[in-house]
Amino acid sequence: MYKDLTEEQIERIKNRIEELDLDHIEDEADYKRCFEYYMNELLNGYLDEY
Repeated sequence: MYKDLTEEQIERIKNRIEELDLDHIEDEADYKRCFEYYMNELLNGYLDEY
């Protein structure tokens, strides 16, 4: 699923998670859900609205 993303896009998503959600993430599953959410936002053109 992530193979369609560029390294830059992956880094943008990771940075967004660190900025907005890192305090709320309790485990790997939470991180994965956040990553998938922001990945979808990025692919739909909404990530820059945050």
